[in-house]
Amino acid sequence: MMYTNKAILFRKKCSFNILILKNFIENIWGKHYPIEIIHLINASYLELFNPNLSIRNNDIYIRKLNNDIISVSCGCSHTVAIIRINNTKNGDIFTASNGKNSTMTGRKLYSWGDNSYGQLGLADDADRNLPTEINLDDVREISCGFEYNMAMTTDGTFYSWVRNKYGKLGMVGNSDRNLPVKINLDNIMSISCGSCHTIIITTDGSLYSWGRNDSGQLGLGDTHDRNLPVKINLDNILSVSCGDEHTMAVTIDGGLYSWGLNDVGELGLGDFMNRNLPTKINLNNILEVSCGYWHTIAITVDDLRGSQLYSWGWNEYGQLGLGGTNNRNLPEKINLNNISEVNCGHSHTTAVATNGLGQSKLYQWGADSDNKRYSHDRYNKLPEEMSLDNILSVSCGETHTVAATTDNKLYSWGWNGFGQLGLGDENDRELPEEITFKF
Repeated sequence: MMYTNKAILFRKKCSFNILILKNFIENIWGKHYPIEIIHLINASYLELFNPNLSIRNNDIYIRKLNNDIISVSCGCSHTVAIIRINNTKNGDIFTASNGKNSTMTGRKLYSWGDNSYGQLGLADDADRNLPTEINLDDVREISCGFEYNMAMTTDGTFYSWVRNKYGKLGMVGNSDRNLPVKINLDNIMSISCGSCHTIIITTDGSLYSWGRNDSGQLGLGDTHDRNLPVKINLDNILSVSCGDEHTMAVTIDGGLYSWGLNDVGELGLGDFMNRNLPTKINLNNILEVSCGYWHTIAITVDDLRGSQLYSWGWNEYGQLGLGGTNNRNLPEKINLNNISEVNCGHSHTTAVATNGLGQSKLYQWGADSDNKRYSHDRYNKLPEEMSLDNILSVSCGETHTVAATTDNKLYSWGWNGFGQLGLGDENDRELPEEITFKF
């Protein structure tokens, strides 16, 4: 998704037993990833999410865990991270029951970067170039939009804050908030924020939307803005990703649906017509999808070919990774395999490739994110390997990127005009540099 650390889904039909579970995890993630078993019963699907906690009948939910870094999400020019402090550990396996994780404590929320509208949640409008704690504990998931944020705590409470233009905070009225404000929503499984619209998935697989809707990005059959959640007519949803003014959703059977703005083919439907209702894309076995500003990347998977990467939409800076700069309105395969995660920024893309031995490589293409905002003087039209290994998760902002590694470190690079890299200054970085937290 454009500005968030979204759910990563792995799906495999099976009858559950310990051996299948162990072998599947080792084949996909390697032997060295700690995991958390969220729900464990006989299952027809094995579904692995990072970083969501959720329960549905006949499903198994598992997620990779690092020691302290739970999740990171990049907004336009700000960053928010969930950090676990003084956790209780039982070997490498964390357990939970009824969706409530009682073994993990001390989840703290930190923010840094642009704070023009209070998007850091610190009750002021002063920028920060170092991670600063937000007064909101036990956060389970965070998603950053262009200039706003959504967060969910471990007890299912939902919060939003910052700029409320177009009703994107999901509350009555359009007043801005510079501190987290509780929203009356229940049974939330996952959140995705676009530039000015928000989509949530509930625990029963339903989809709700609110915020700006001038291009039909809410998927409600019209172009009227909403300041309160409204149900979309699309069920059995596993993951969702929001771009600037377009939205993608993956269903439980691996189908992919799109709606919203389609000026440069970002919906992947073979034309340039906007849609205000979900429309199925001719691409199946979807593992994951990520929306950039006006481009989209999807991972497909099957037993014969493994995971493959497809892209479409805006390509002015080579962000589709296809070796040119022509836009595409249909999915086209990228020459990069064994991909487990993909993330899109404004005009750059990152992907994580894994080898099943606990090792991973990070690739990036499109506009060089260390350049000044909107200049994009340099760009890579094909994926290039970054000098950063063992990636746990990545989030792309407009022109900056943040990655968590399996050795419990957080790195950032790109444009740093507001201190969004969290490195104590406003100097750009071409290469990843470690962020330091002071607790």
